[in-house]
Amino acid sequence: MPISEDEYLVVGKIIKPVGLKGEVKVYPETDDINRFERVKFLFIKKNSNYKKLEIEKARIIGKNVALKFRGVDSIDSAGHISGNYLYVERKHAIKLPEGSYYYYDLCRCMVKTVDGKAVGKMVNIIALGEYDVYVVNLQKSREEVYIPAVKEIVKRVDIENQEIIIEPMEGLIENTED
Repeated sequence: MPISEDEYLVVGKIIKPVGLKGEVKVYPETDDINRFERVKFLFIKKNSNYKKLEIEKARIIGKNVALKFRGVDSIDSAGHISGNYLYVERKHAIKLPEGSYYYYDLCRCMVKTVDGKAVGKMVNIIALGEYDVYVVNLQKSREEVYIPAVKEIVKRVDIENQEIIIEPMEGLIENTED
């Protein structure tokens, strides 16, 4: 998944055309799949510009969504937008409950230990169901380390200062900066 820009957040990816009349199948990258039935428009990124797509119809198909955009009226035109990520403007993003964060905001954070040692930059999140795992590029060695996002290890997330403070278990990280 691409990291979003400050003003836009990824909410899904167009997988392929559905039928002959311009509908597309979308893999949602959001916890609220029903948001697609409430939102009036989304954006795709072309080069460095965002193009607004007005939603005519949305329907949930299992774990995916079928969307029909105004002006996308054939299988060919649906094929032209397939493979694109769908974005929502941050100002229209769903308000998250306390203790929940957007993927993009977390992946901008530096990870540090409770005693102030730099660990590295968070680069990805792996969702395992019961908890997430933060993928961090170590500062010193550029290797990746996997940090379980559980309260015993992650002590504080400070999005404003772009920091995640952890208390690592013994042996979890060996190559931190002093």
